Amino acid sequence: MQTLLYVIPLGIGAAFTPSLLALQILVTGQDLWARRATAVAAGTALAFGIFGVLIILGFKQLPTPDVSGPDLVGGIVRLAASVVLALSAIYLFTPHPMVQKAVEARIQRYVQNSGAVMIFMIAFLLSIKDMSSFVMLVPALHEIAIAPNVVEGALALVVLYVLALSPVLLPIGIRVFFDKKSHDPMARVYRFTMDHQFQIVGVVASLLAVYLAVTGWQSLV
Repeated sequence: MQTLLYVIPLGIGAAFTPSLLALQILVTGQDLWARRATAVAAGTALAFGIFGVLIILGFKQLPTPDVSGPDLVGGIVRLAASVVLALSAIYLFTPHPMVQKAVEARIQRYVQNSGAVMIFMIAFLLSIKDMSSFVMLVPALHEIAIAPNVVEGALALVVLYVLALSPVLLPIGIRVFFDKKSHDPMARVYRFTMDHQFQIVGVVASLLAVYLAVTGWQSLV
C-alpha cells in the first residue's frame, strides 16, 4: 500500500501532458475518430511502456535497500528528479508566446494531415519528447522496482500507467459516452490547455519538485 500511495501523485503529475491531451481532443472531436484515437492511445502507451520496462529492469540490477534503513538510491533519484523539475519550472514560467503558438499549429497540422499509422507515430514521438513526465515517472518506477511483493508492485504499476495515460484515454471515454454533446466542453478544455500549456506543466513540476525533495530527504535519513 505504501508503494501505491507514493506513486499516485507522480502518476497524476505525469498525466499533465498538454500536447497529447490537445492532440486527442482534436482527434476525438472529428466524425471518423475511433481508429485514429485508438492509434494515439496506442502510440503513447508504447512509448511509456518501453520507458517503464527499461527503467524497472535497470533498477532491478541494483541492491534492494534494507526496509529498516535509508534508501540511498531512492533518495538520490528523488532529489535529482526534484532538481530537474525545479529547473524546468523556471523555464516553463518564462513567457514563450511564439513557441506556444508553434506547438498548437503543429498539433493542428498533425490532425489534419495524418492517417491512423502516422498519428500513431506522432503520438509515440510526442510521448518520447515529454521529458517532464518521464522525470516524474522515474522515482515512481524505482519504488515499484523495490516493492516488497510482486502484487503490490504490479498494482502500483497499473495505477501509475492508467493515471499517466489518462490524457489520451479520457477523451475517448468522454466521446463514447457523450458522443457529439462532448464537443463544446472538450473544445473549451482544448482552448484552456493550449493557452496555458507551459504554465500548467510549470505548476505541476513545481509541486512535484517539492514533493520529491521532501520524500527524497526522508529516504536518506
